[in-house]
Amino acid sequence: MVCGVLCSLGSPARAVRPFVTDDARVVGEYLAQAETWVRGDRRSFQHWLLCAVSPWAPLELTIGVVHGASYDGTPAAYAVHGPVLQAKALLWEPRPNGRPGLALSFGATAPHGYGAFQQHDWERFGYLAVTESLLSEERLLLHANVGMLVAGGANGAGDVTTYTWGIGAQLRVIAGLHVVGEVISGDPYEPTAGGAGQAGFRYILSDRVQVDATVGGGLWGETRLPMWGTAGLRLVGGPIDKWFRRPRNKS
Repeated sequence: MVCGVLCSLGSPARAVRPFVTDDARVVGEYLAQAETWVRGDRRSFQHWLLCAVSPWAPLELTIGVVHGASYDGTPAAYAVHGPVLQAKALLWEPRPNGRPGLALSFGATAPHGYGAFQQHDWERFGYLAVTESLLSEERLLLHANVGMLVAGGANGAGDVTTYTWGIGAQLRVIAGLHVVGEVISGDPYEPTAGGAGQAGFRYILSDRVQVDATVGGGLWGETRLPMWGTAGLRLVGGPIDKWFRRPRNKS
């Protein structure tokens, strides 16, 4: 579950899953990260795992999967879905108390899996991420996303396009403790998500390890999402440049 060998490195606080609103940053050249979290509500219990690498400073490539149990009005049954594939390009970094950062992300989820989590067609998504860094030492980070999700309709119907957005904030309280909160409309990884909000905490143990927990629920939509809880872990490691080196010919 760890993408890379852990090492000491300088990595700023990031808006990572289970925080849906993404940040305008990438993991860093020749670094890797693993984001893993669990999410439970009255419909299902999910375990997510996303692994990302940066073979080139402005680019981050991610692959992920979700599995767990579904029990929405039926006996509990195992389900799995994925992979999620995503590429994020950093256009420019945020400047503290200055110009906000900007990143562009595109991805897709394959129609593979088993059980209630499986989708029956490709889902494609894209969004623009903006991050503003305020106060000293990134004490306050503000994030905003706007994008769209295109998914196949039910029973073979044509594609359905949903516009997504999110606004979130992360505030350092003391030492490594941050409070986080967001309001979203749609989730690029889950086409059934409507308007929702969540809040919680993130504790940055070091530049390479952080943990978080949130509580959230649906705010609007035809079918509001039930209240949920999450707990997550992020690990960063590297350098991984040897993965991208061409082998030398031995004489």
